[in-house]
Amino acid sequence: MSKVIMVSSFKGGVVKTTLTAALAVQLAARGKKTVAVDMDFGTRGLDIALGAENLVSGNVLELLRGTATPEEAAVQTNRENLCFVPAPSAFSVSDLEGIDGSRFDEALSALAEKTDIVLLDMPAGNSFFYEMLRGSKEVNYALVVTTDNVNAVRAAEKTASELSMRGIGNIRLLINSYDLSEPDRNNGSIVTIIKKTSVPVIGVVPYSPAAERATADSKTLSDIKKDAAGIACGNIAGRICGERIALLHGVVKPKKRLRFY
Repeated sequence: MSKVIMVSSFKGGVVKTTLTAALAVQLAARGKKTVAVDMDFGTRGLDIALGAENLVSGNVLELLRGTATPEEAAVQTNRENLCFVPAPSAFSVSDLEGIDGSRFDEALSALAEKTDIVLLDMPAGNSFFYEMLRGSKEVNYALVVTTDNVNAVRAAEKTASELSMRGIGNIRLLINSYDLSEPDRNNGSIVTIIKKTSVPVIGVVPYSPAAERATADSKTLSDIKKDAAGIACGNIAGRICGERIALLHGVVKPKKRLRFY
C-alpha cells in the first residue's frame, strides 16, 4: 500500500516546504517512487525548493477537477524516482466548486497507484483542504512540523488534534530548526516540546545556516553534503521507510570519553 503523507502545520513559517523537498529527495534516493504535491495554492513555493520551477506540466487543481490525468499533472524532475505536481499559477476560491472530499480522495488514489509515496506540502491555516480530509481513505500519515517557538508548538498541538478528529491515525511530530549546539537558546527542550504537543516524534532537524543558501541555489537540505540538517532529513526518510534509526544519529557528534590510566 502506498503511503500518502501530509506535511502539515496550521502555523506558517515553520519551513514545511523546505522539509517536504528534502524528504522527497531522500525517499527517492532510497528507491521509493515519490511524488511531491504542492497543496499551498497561495505561496506555491515547492517548485523552487525542488529546483523544478522551469519544468512544464499540468497542476494539482486540474487533477482535482478531473481535467488532467496523473501523468499530465505530474512532471519528472531531474532526480530518479521523483515527480512533482505544482500548484496552479493562478487561483480563486471559485475554482474549487464541485471539489469535495471524495474527489480529493480519487485524485490521491490515482497518484498513489503510480507511486510508493505521495508527499503533500500543505498550506498553513485550517484551510478547505483539511476539511476535505474528514473521512479520507487515502491520507494515512501526517508529519506535523513545529519549531521551538511557543506559538508553533501550540499550533502543532492543535494541528495534530484536528487531524486526529478527521480520522488521520498515524501522526508524527517533526521538530525543525532546533539549535542543538546551544540547547539553552531554545524555548524548551526536545522532551518538553514532545510533551506539550502529545505527539510521538519522528525527527529533529537542527538549525542550519546553509538552508537559505541551498534554496537560493535550487538545492534541498539533502543536497548539502555532511550538513546536520540534511543528515537529519535522511534519518526521517529512513524511519518513514521502516528503518530503526536513533533520534540524533549522525546529527550530533558523540563526545569522546575520557580515559583514565
